[in-house]
Amino acid sequence: QSERWEQALESALRESGRTPAELASAPKSAPWKRALARKLRDTVAAPYRWLAENGYAERPFTLAGDSAGGNLSLITLMRARDAFLPLPDCAVLLSPATDLTVSGPSQRYNAEADPMFSPAAIDLLPDVYCPGQDRRNPLLSPLFGNWEGLPPLLLHAGSTEMLLDDSIRAHDRA
Repeated sequence: QSERWEQALESALRESGRTPAELASAPKSAPWKRALARKLRDTVAAPYRWLAENGYAERPFTLAGDSAGGNLSLITLMRARDAFLPLPDCAVLLSPATDLTVSGPSQRYNAEADPMFSPAAIDLLPDVYCPGQDRRNPLLSPLFGNWEGLPPLLLHAGSTEMLLDDSIRAHDRA
């Protein structure tokens, strides 16, 4: 999966005529940087569309994602529902990053205990993923989206994770 992501990033960079160094150093508001982020998000949804259109949704079908993958899984579900594509039987979301506004209290009270993330990393990632965009946009932060009509969701998060409240609030919305 990470190899496909790297290939998508390399392809998007090649099409934009930019280098990884330019991506890292460009201001968040650079239009080409926003277009690149949009292309990468669309690249993630394309395999789901292919599966649904080629009969795989007629079989037992589960969508799963961990952390940022949980974010992309939820966004994919919402986009598939809105496009009237068949939905999977269920989705499994492990510590999904559902709120890129980083407004959950566990972002602060678990900052020291989280075994995976630090506040600096959590603050940096949205700027890289969605530069210059409204982080409350449901296509970035599915917590703020429409949860009606989604398949059953299984959410897991650890008690010491900074993303704990993302899962709790997602559970409340579902």
